[in-house]
Amino acid sequence: MIVEMSNREKIALAGLLHDIGKMLNRSTNFMNKNDIIKREHPYLSKWFVEYLERNFLIEKNRELEEMVLRHHESQFVPEELWPSKIEDRRLRRMATIISVADNYSSAERDEDNTTKRNFKTVPLDCLFSTVSLDKKIENSDKNRYHIAPFSYNNIFPSSFEENGDEELERHINNFLEEVRNIKAESFDTLYTALRELIKKYCWCIPSDTQKNFCDISLYDHLTTTSAIALSIYDYLDEKEEDFSKGTFVNIKNSKKEDYFLLIGGDISGIQSYIFSIKSTEGASKRLRFRSFFIKLLTDIISYKLIKELDLKISNIIIASSGKFFILAPNNQYIKSKLEKVVKEINNFLYREYLGDIFFNCSNIELSGEDLGLKFSKKYSEINDLLNENKFFKFADEVFENQLFEQKVFNKNIDENSEIQQCKICGKRLTIKNENCDYCNRDFELGEKIVKTKKIGFYLSDNKIEEDLEIFGVKCKFYNNEVIEDTPFLVVSYEDTSFDNNYPEIRDYYGGLTSKDSSGNTMTFEDIAKLSASKNLGLLKGDVDNLGLIMSYGLKSDEIDEEGNLLKDITSISRIATMSRMLNSFFSYWIKERLKEENIYYIVYAGGDDFMILAPWNKLIDKANEIRKEFSNFTGENENITLTCAITLLKAKDPIYYGAKLVQEEEEFGKISGKNGIVLFDRYIPWENFYEVERLIEFLDKNMKENVFSQAFIYRLLKYTSMAEEYYISKNGKYLKYMSDFTYDVSRNIIDKKILPSNSEEIKILSSYFGIESIVSERKKEFLARYMRVVLNYVVRKNRGGNIDVQQ
Repeated sequence: MIVEMSNREKIALAGLLHDIGKMLNRSTNFMNKNDIIKREHPYLSKWFVEYLERNFLIEKNRELEEMVLRHHESQFVPEELWPSKIEDRRLRRMATIISVADNYSSAERDEDNTTKRNFKTVPLDCLFSTVSLDKKIENSDKNRYHIAPFSYNNIFPSSFEENGDEELERHINNFLEEVRNIKAESFDTLYTALRELIKKYCWCIPSDTQKNFCDISLYDHLTTTSAIALSIYDYLDEKEEDFSKGTFVNIKNSKKEDYFLLIGGDISGIQSYIFSIKSTEGASKRLRFRSFFIKLLTDIISYKLIKELDLKISNIIIASSGKFFILAPNNQYIKSKLEKVVKEINNFLYREYLGDIFFNCSNIELSGEDLGLKFSKKYSEINDLLNENKFFKFADEVFENQLFEQKVFNKNIDENSEIQQCKICGKRLTIKNENCDYCNRDFELGEKIVKTKKIGFYLSDNKIEEDLEIFGVKCKFYNNEVIEDTPFLVVSYEDTSFDNNYPEIRDYYGGLTSKDSSGNTMTFEDIAKLSASKNLGLLKGDVDNLGLIMSYGLKSDEIDEEGNLLKDITSISRIATMSRMLNSFFSYWIKERLKEENIYYIVYAGGDDFMILAPWNKLIDKANEIRKEFSNFTGENENITLTCAITLLKAKDPIYYGAKLVQEEEEFGKISGKNGIVLFDRYIPWENFYEVERLIEFLDKNMKENVFSQAFIYRLLKYTSMAEEYYISKNGKYLKYMSDFTYDVSRNIIDKKILPSNSEEIKILSSYFGIESIVSERKKEFLARYMRVVLNYVVRKNRGGNIDVQQ
């Protein structure tokens, strides 16, 4: 039981729980069975605090009860719920902070857009349905989330009208049962457990049901309110000599004055670090750990910052794909501490990773108003600062220490030892034919993380034997072992029960390893053998225009007479929701989907992109499946699209070589039009991909049935080259491909009685290589742009080996 709480802790917890009653009052059955008379959500929030007290999670706490009860001050609510009616001045100020933070978290402009629907059954609308860039949005009200615990198969919206009372009651009871089973002896343990359960059960519940479109989840509203409230309190606590005697004007001033600091953190050098493996020896294990290490590094830095800055886990408002944003108070303590910690981190990275990995950190000041109506502008500003900072990578460190002092990584070195660069990374010095300590570590931990279910984070003075220590944070990887000692945080990659006395959060890591029938990790060579031509494929995908979506996707181009946008709903809660949901698709859904087939190696997946290694001929279907499911995930919004690329490589090729190629291919797809796939050096818009896929299936089937020979397909490649030349030059001599094709089919297929002249197979081919390829603009373009991809694919799949893939 938590006996005492500081003012800061009460503020953080009240912010997290102030609207929890919005879940409880949705079920009439639940309220009837619990004899709840006052059914407005503030009373239900107080009921929940009392539930914590009755179950001995906290001692009786009148102040916490009052803060969650009195967080509205409006003519539409009874005066007994106003914070201004609290007699105790200190408590009145604390409740006012919760009220103000609540307003900043949920601020939006379409306040007159109200509905008369039954608030109890209103479902959460899909936020992605509101994103608009250049294409009109239709049927956005048909994409909603069912009431269900957060899981990878529940994150897809569907068309339905309202939730049912029975499912709401079941949902609430399951939530309360898990809350009752929390074991917590420290405030951080209780706070973290409650936050995780709120995420699990409130992600699908709208925080505001009075609008026609209800797209902010209760979880995102509660966790951002907690972060905002704590930041206001800490700002005033430093500014005022005595919080109890401070003015209420000081709290209200947070709307216009810069009480807040938005800290942006970004890991630079990710791609070069992950793929800079010069040898294929143990490459799958080393690549696995390097990819995981980037996520782990991002997590460690964000956890270290909130630990050093004395903030809560909710203050990390966005965290995905090597980037995070922390909301903090804009006071001198935070700024000086932040500067010191960032310098410590980059000194370590510069020294230990030889300048490969850089922690890019910037911050901007914000007002309460900026958190609501102007957050998109501030979000763009800090991203611009982060981009500018990349040009000053390690500027201070280089000035202070221009040269790297390299040690030799071997304990048995003597004067006769021959020294060389490590053959794996090609950077660090080691004894001849030996690997450096870092590459050995990558290999060992690359094996260990396959079975890792939880990671414990400890401070450096803890005596635990860690698996990894980095700038004062020790990391211990656990499978089924009992967590040792008391970590300051545990991250779990599976469902957890929160019945241990340490703070624990659930996270998702997109990495995946293929295993053979005996359960052993497959090497890249093993994976390549599963393909038709013993080749590997790398598939890379990335959301198009994500920066624009985050900054401008929730705005309207229409302005009023004063020059203000008529619609801008880009609040801090919406940005947090969008980031969290995107990350859940890429790091959670993709992994769980690919696990079913056990032939895929996910290099990384999270944030807004992914890279998958697999037998090359499996990737074209998988790319299209991911694209279709992503479209379903975003409510089929044509403004949110995905560009993919596939490249082929041999099993013995260095992984950095393939990664460089697929990155270049994806960039080619981006500049060629986005919303498509690059395959065999050709960009194919997704709208044309169905025809490519259909033709591949058609030719592949007929080759397997010995209707079309490999030699015939090669001749079709020759005719395709001629058609491409005609498409570019309009020179009539290249039209000879039509007569050559007609003669070829007549002599080698019809005359040999393989197929009759009126067969469906010949009709299909003739529509692409006959006169129709000139008459039809669509067929002419397809033949010139995409037919080579089709033919290259079926030849390689059915014959193996390398073929000409020239454009």
